[in-house]
Amino acid sequence: MDLRNPFPEDEHTDLTPRIVLARRRANLMWLVGAAGALIAAAGIGLFAGDGDKTAPATVEIEAQRIAAAIDLSAKTAHVQADGVAMTPMVRAGIETDAATMVDIARNEIHLAFRPGEVLEVFQIRGKTIATLLRWPNNATPVRPIRGRATRLENSGKNSLDVVAGSPIEAQSERSTGTEGEVAMSIPVDLAQTRQRLSELAIDASLVGVGQPLALVANNGDRDDATVLRFPVQPSPDWKLPALTLEAAIASKRPQWVTPARYTCIALCGLLIVLFLRGLRTH
Repeated sequence: MDLRNPFPEDEHTDLTPRIVLARRRANLMWLVGAAGALIAAAGIGLFAGDGDKTAPATVEIEAQRIAAAIDLSAKTAHVQADGVAMTPMVRAGIETDAATMVDIARNEIHLAFRPGEVLEVFQIRGKTIATLLRWPNNATPVRPIRGRATRLENSGKNSLDVVAGSPIEAQSERSTGTEGEVAMSIPVDLAQTRQRLSELAIDASLVGVGQPLALVANNGDRDDATVLRFPVQPSPDWKLPALTLEAAIASKRPQWVTPARYTCIALCGLLIVLFLRGLRTH
């Protein structure tokens, strides 16, 4: 075959068919160019990096740690609530008054709690519920809780608390029908989770207890961020509402990646239009 003439069959043909063939080959280049632009659009994201591939696993681990922290606070709260409720002096004092119960707390059971922990003892007479003791006395009141229930409270002050209840049985054999209830509130330690998420997310919150509880304050643009959601699942024994950890992860891509992608896609569309137009003219 003569390399100077790769199409020997066209050597003695009329000029018009050869021109048509040349145009078709030229038109085919539009399609090849469109494919190249599409491949480039995909390749830009692949080689520039779309984000931190470890982020989902990290957020999921933090969701599990939040669940473990809730479990720990709930167990501690129940142990302390039960301990107070079963104290003989508390059982005897539940039918008295607030002054007597405060005296019992100061002189008999020697209450000592960590910062953020609050104890409230309620006296229940029929439908009337009164507070006999709040410790510390300047703490935010704890809402009553019946039986050995457990609940989560979002105070709106960027903290999450577990409240555990424990009933008090009156010790007197001549009980007047007065009942009692201990409510023990213990904060959930989220400090380490906040720190770890702040190194990864531009925004993170715990959803499911009142208003979303901010774990990482919004400190970035969410428009180009990836929002990850993982369930937070404490022990089902506590019968708590469904919780979800939401974290917005900033893209690690250079700023030029998105414009370059759109440019390649637009170029691909233009070349396809030119290719289709060329087919119609032939």
